[in-house]
Amino acid sequence: MLSEIIDELERLDGPEYPDGLLGEVLEAGNYRQAVRMIDAATTREAREQLPQTPIFALAHEIRGEWMFAEMQRRKREAGLG
Repeated sequence: MLSEIIDELERLDGPEYPDGLLGEVLEAGNYRQAVRMIDAATTREAREQLPQTPIFALAHEIRGEWMFAEMQRRKREAGLG
Protein backbone atom coordinates (compact mmCIF):
# COMPACT_ATOMS: atom_id res chain seq x y z
CA MET A 1 0.00 0.00 0.00
CA LEU A 2 2.74 2.49 0.95
CA SER A 3 4.70 1.84 -2.23
CA GLU A 4 1.53 2.30 -4.29
CA ILE A 5 0.90 5.67 -2.65
CA ILE A 6 4.48 6.76 -3.25
CA ASP A 7 4.28 5.69 -6.90
CA GLU A 8 1.06 7.66 -7.34
CA LEU A 9 2.51 10.76 -5.70
CA GLU A 10 5.51 10.60 -8.01
CA ARG A 11 3.28 10.08 -11.04
CA LEU A 12 1.14 13.08 -10.13
CA ASP A 13 4.23 15.24 -9.71
CA GLY A 14 5.09 14.85 -13.42
CA PRO A 15 4.54 17.26 -16.31
CA GLU A 16 1.14 15.75 -17.12
CA TYR A 17 -0.26 16.93 -13.77
CA PRO A 18 -3.48 18.89 -14.47
CA ASP A 19 -3.82 22.61 -13.82
CA GLY A 20 -6.74 24.51 -12.38
CA LEU A 21 -9.33 23.22 -9.95
CA LEU A 22 -8.69 19.55 -10.74
CA GLY A 23 -5.00 20.02 -9.99
CA GLU A 24 -5.82 21.75 -6.71
CA VAL A 25 -8.19 18.96 -5.68
CA LEU A 26 -5.59 16.32 -6.50
CA GLU A 27 -2.91 18.26 -4.65
CA ALA A 28 -5.16 18.59 -1.59
CA GLY A 29 -5.72 14.85 -1.65
CA ASN A 30 -1.99 14.24 -1.95
CA TYR A 31 -1.36 16.60 0.97
CA ARG A 32 -3.99 14.83 3.08
CA GLN A 33 -2.40 11.46 2.31
CA ALA A 34 1.06 12.80 3.16
CA VAL A 35 -0.22 14.05 6.53
CA ARG A 36 -1.80 10.66 7.23
CA MET A 37 1.46 8.91 6.38
CA ILE A 38 3.41 11.30 8.61
CA ASP A 39 0.97 10.74 11.47
CA ALA A 40 1.22 6.96 11.01
CA ALA A 41 5.03 7.05 11.12
CA THR A 42 5.39 6.73 14.88
CA THR A 43 8.93 5.37 15.01
CA ARG A 44 12.21 6.84 13.86
CA GLU A 45 12.62 4.06 11.32
CA ALA A 46 9.16 4.70 9.89
CA ARG A 47 9.83 8.46 9.66
CA GLU A 48 13.08 7.78 7.81
CA GLN A 49 11.14 5.72 5.26
CA LEU A 50 8.80 8.60 4.36
CA PRO A 51 9.25 10.00 0.85
CA GLN A 52 11.37 13.14 0.51
CA THR A 53 9.08 14.99 -1.88
CA PRO A 54 7.84 18.60 -1.95
CA ILE A 55 4.37 17.61 -0.70
CA PHE A 56 5.88 15.88 2.34
CA ALA A 57 8.14 18.87 3.01
CA LEU A 58 5.07 21.12 2.84
CA ALA A 59 3.13 18.86 5.19
CA HIS A 60 6.00 18.90 7.71
CA GLU A 61 6.29 22.69 7.47
CA ILE A 62 2.57 23.30 7.94
CA ARG A 63 2.42 20.80 10.80
CA GLY A 64 5.31 22.56 12.55
CA GLU A 65 3.74 25.99 12.13
CA TRP A 66 0.39 24.71 13.38
CA MET A 67 2.01 23.10 16.43
CA PHE A 68 3.92 26.31 17.23
CA ALA A 69 0.73 28.41 16.94
CA GLU A 70 -1.16 25.95 19.14
CA MET A 71 1.60 26.04 21.76
CA GLN A 72 1.54 29.86 21.75
CA ARG A 73 -2.27 29.87 22.11
CA ARG A 74 -2.12 27.51 25.09
CA LYS A 75 0.55 29.65 26.75
CA ARG A 76 -1.61 32.77 26.33
CA GLU A 77 -4.64 30.96 27.76
CA ALA A 78 -2.58 29.81 30.75
CA GLY A 79 -1.30 33.35 31.29
CA LEU A 80 2.29 32.38 30.53
CA GLY A 81 2.94 34.51 27.51
